[in-house]
Amino acid sequence: MASCNNITINSQSDPSTASNCTVIHGELEITLNASIAGPIEIPNVKTFQGSVFILGNSPDDPANITSFSMPSVENMTDSGGGGGIGFHYVDKLTAVSLPKLKYVDGFNIRNGNGPTINISLPALETVSGILDIEGNIDV
Repeated sequence: MASCNNITINSQSDPSTASNCTVIHGELEITLNASIAGPIEIPNVKTFQGSVFILGNSPDDPANITSFSMPSVENMTDSGGGGGIGFHYVDKLTAVSLPKLKYVDGFNIRNGNGPTINISLPALETVSGILDIEGNIDV
């Protein structure tokens, strides 16, 4: 496995790029694109030194991702304090699973118009910065 820098996912097959990484430096960005729909899983990343963004364009043009999982990630941090995860305009998202995540600099989900999101963070011990959750959430 490798250490990887800045990854952008623009299609359903792009997550396989990140699956070869155990450490990601920089950003993992999943951007709105009609071809990205359904579940996204990033299976092997254990350490994230940067931020994860899952972004739709607007409330009228949300992302089509239905679930997001990083089953191996334990830490999401950045030396500048900016490491974290953000979901914006994700009106089809129903599940976020980060079962081994212990530490994150920030956690932000904004889901005003979508279904209830089941968030699974059973190992989470510390959020050192912002914890901002808006919408229909089941933790």
